Amino acid sequence: MINEVLGRLNKQQLEVATTTSGIIRTIAGPGTGKTGTQTAHIANLINQGVPPEAILAITFTNKAASETRHRIVKNTQDLGNVGWQVAASTYHSFCRKFVLKPFQNHEIFYEMGYLNGFIILDDTDSESVMKDVYANSVGGFSLVLDALAINEKQMLQHISNYRANGIDYNEFSQSIKHDVIKMAAAKEVKSIIDAYPKSLKDVSKDNREQMVKEVGLKLQSIKGDFTDCVVAIAWKQYAKACAEADGLDFDDQLLFTMKLLKEDPNVAARLAKRFQYIFLDEFQDANLCQWELVKSIIEQQANPAVFIVGDDRQSIYRFRHADVDIMKNLEHEFPGCITNSLIYNYRSTGAIIDLSNALSRDMPNQIGDGQLIAASKVQGEKPSLEIYKTALDEANGVVADIQALIAKGENPSDIAVLYRNRSVNKEIIEALNKARMDYEIIGDVGFYQTAEIKSAVATLRILTRNNDVFAYAKVLDYATVGISPVRLKTTTHENGCTPLAAIAMIMEKDKRAKNKAEGFVTDLQNLIKTSSQIISKDKFLSMVLNTPELKLHYDTNPAIREKASVHYQEYNAHSVNKLVTEFKQFWESYLLPSFVKDSKKVAEKKSANTDGSVDDIANELVEKRATNFNVILERISADLLKPDAVLSELVDDLVQRIDQDGDEQLDSIQLLTNHASKGLEFQHVFLIGTEEESYNSLESDVEDIEEEGRNFFVALTRAEKTLHISASETRVVNGNFTNRSLLKLLYPLLDKLNISENTLSILNGPDARFEDEFQVDPTPTNEGIAKEMQRIGDKFKQRHVDKQPTPDIEDETEADFNPSPGFY
Repeated sequence: MINEVLGRLNKQQLEVATTTSGIIRTIAGPGTGKTGTQTAHIANLINQGVPPEAILAITFTNKAASETRHRIVKNTQDLGNVGWQVAASTYHSFCRKFVLKPFQNHEIFYEMGYLNGFIILDDTDSESVMKDVYANSVGGFSLVLDALAINEKQMLQHISNYRANGIDYNEFSQSIKHDVIKMAAAKEVKSIIDAYPKSLKDVSKDNREQMVKEVGLKLQSIKGDFTDCVVAIAWKQYAKACAEADGLDFDDQLLFTMKLLKEDPNVAARLAKRFQYIFLDEFQDANLCQWELVKSIIEQQANPAVFIVGDDRQSIYRFRHADVDIMKNLEHEFPGCITNSLIYNYRSTGAIIDLSNALSRDMPNQIGDGQLIAASKVQGEKPSLEIYKTALDEANGVVADIQALIAKGENPSDIAVLYRNRSVNKEIIEALNKARMDYEIIGDVGFYQTAEIKSAVATLRILTRNNDVFAYAKVLDYATVGISPVRLKTTTHENGCTPLAAIAMIMEKDKRAKNKAEGFVTDLQNLIKTSSQIISKDKFLSMVLNTPELKLHYDTNPAIREKASVHYQEYNAHSVNKLVTEFKQFWESYLLPSFVKDSKKVAEKKSANTDGSVDDIANELVEKRATNFNVILERISADLLKPDAVLSELVDDLVQRIDQDGDEQLDSIQLLTNHASKGLEFQHVFLIGTEEESYNSLESDVEDIEEEGRNFFVALTRAEKTLHISASETRVVNGNFTNRSLLKLLYPLLDKLNISENTLSILNGPDARFEDEFQVDPTPTNEGIAKEMQRIGDKFKQRHVDKQPTPDIEDETEADFNPSPGFY
């Protein structure tokens, strides 16, 4: 089997897959088969006798981890069921399973205020905690927050910036104390806060607004950066609130793991002893905290065997704190580091590779030369460039081209429309709707982000964590049983009790709440009891084999072992079926009604623009939510039927999916941003809105411009057969009619593109806004076109960082974080 697996690799891939030790950095360009190479590498190690449980493979998404795991299993099927024993996981699931859960009683966590283990929080839980911090902010500090116009999401993002670099609250506050300028500013902020009463409840709205203005003026007069002081106050309260609720958010899962591994080398040594071979995928996207926690383990390995795969040209997540310099500077931390490259692209035609090579050739500070070789002998058609007069013209033109492809028999799901940011997709959506063509917007509300799935996961959290007040609050937000989430949280906090005990207290004092919630509480308690019957095979055997004689009989008799295994499967199937049945009844009784009510409201709004009746639209919406719930129910059931299944671990994975995973691809045209397209590929790609205003702004620094180049490179390399690039001379942005200019990155690439006569006339026309030095030869067949394009490219390189246009960038992951200037 292994010979067959390795036999499918090319020379460069085989060299990587047969390396067994050292720190190995592999630069794997788009479409070069990095996943196949990595999983063949792992299969080869197992075939050579490496225990699969000694291998750790870390990547960034659950989807990628699942794909890695399945390929390993497939590549080692002749060796039995060993592939499943490889620890293929995300950074977060690794932290939870191998560090946070096993060492939850470590003194370091006790010192941080975590006395009862951890409850994993999703993003909405984190926002809920920060909202409570804001709501409980007293006097002057609440005025400071209002004056700076920093909302909860922005504050969390600011805190996240530090945690991604391995900085916790204590280190952050100490850095302020050791900075003379910041300390002076902090003292002024404190004097402003102390100048107002702690309680402002009796202050009128007008007076409060006046106070906010006064505070704003006082803050402006402070010399030096005072914002770290404000962040520190909010961070301290946020960290305290999380610890009191045993809550661990997305960032702290990584940060707490890193702290433990650094402060207690014995823990890192234990992990190093277990995981002798470490694989790190998509390493260009790692942040400092992720790298430091893995490095703590590597430094404890007697003979490091670390295999790092990534592509610095595809590093496009700097706004998520990814630091490509970690990958670039690896040899400085590990001088013996060896670098390999995968250069044969199996995805795209030669013409598309020629275009991407022309772009990547001059990218600054690359690890390699950035050049790929098309594995296919098919050159294919040149990527096209079309400039339209208006955004509506562009949308209609693109839709017409898509219709032509489908008419030729192309599958709609093989066609993608990419754009730098959502501000340019309005017209294409309208054109697709007008043409009655099915499409899916990837990156909007994904399956795991829907309300029905969140409500289901919150219920499951209650079954595994009796003190998870966030889960109870979320369920009560959907279930109309007379108890509000705020009342539950307040009662729980004031009485220091479990959420279920708090509900009992509320019911005792409030007859109306008791009448409404009584059935809810009874059914929930029954569901909790049923869930406790879901146990692992090991626990089942420990209960059944309760005497030394029985255990000896089991250990020495294969027939008895087989019989016990069958008994467990029967017991587990019955327990899982009972849980699933009761869980469905609970959801339909207490959570579905709120979705029925909401669907009617949505249907009333939609009916004005559609032919369907309100009832028909509402029923369709409810049916979709019920279908989604049934899908998650089937997945949970299938996972729980596995012998090693642990309900609490499955629930934690589901919580992480809410924060990480996007949509599942449907059989329709795909609309998505360049960022969302990372890791995907499509037969036909339409890259719209390729205008300078969409990619760069007046505030763009050199690093921003370099990253936008990489962003464009990622978009180009999603295409397999055809690539169609388009731009518009004009576009309506934020309600304003604006002129646009072609993306400057395209100028050095013009000789690699098929440019229509219409586009040439626009580029060279009397009304063109492109400067004379960037004008193109109007005859594409002219023998001097190559020299002309080279001249344009040279001019472009000289002026790459010249004045930038007015920005309209609204990245899908950055849109929620737009602090006021005073925040910085």
